[in-house]
Amino acid sequence: MSTRAGFLLGLMMFCLLSLSSAAAGPAADGVISEGEYEHAESFDNGNYQLFWTVIDDRIYIGLQGKTTGWVGIGLKPSQMMKDADIILAGIADGEVYWADSFSTGNFGPHPADTELGGTDDIVNLSVTEEGGVTIVEFERALDTGDAYDAVLSPGEEVSFIWAMATDDDPAFKHNTHKGKGTVTL
Repeated sequence: MSTRAGFLLGLMMFCLLSLSSAAAGPAADGVISEGEYEHAESFDNGNYQLFWTVIDDRIYIGLQGKTTGWVGIGLKPSQMMKDADIILAGIADGEVYWADSFSTGNFGPHPADTELGGTDDIVNLSVTEEGGVTIVEFERALDTGDAYDAVLSPGEEVSFIWAMATDDDPAFKHNTHKGKGTVTL
């Protein structure tokens, strides 16, 4: 093989690998690197951060909270917490826990989708906790087909609620670390 042919083959391989890794989305490894996600928003003076990227029919989400408890997000609430597609996760004693849930009232409760007849649609979930910061990364389909999951669309303006707790019990209230926002997917 000539040097030129070898160079061209190497360049083609590099381009193909670059394209395949770009289409794969952010790595759900519990580490949020600079530039890993297309979009980022910060809340509560930087104590809670939301990261997201939409690729094809998938959304990749990163949550980072200054807490050693759980971190969560509720997508598309209709009023306060009601009808929010809630995902919360954390790590306790080295074990990752999470909930794909749906809020049935203004102040909850938010039982797991599976308890309501739905499905758990969170994939590639990763959680780390270090130095008083909990990082949650996951992906899901924009439209999971589950009646208890928000249907999302690229370019759509999406309202959400966020919260974090100082405890690893998912039933533990978030107290003052909560808020709401709107982002464009």
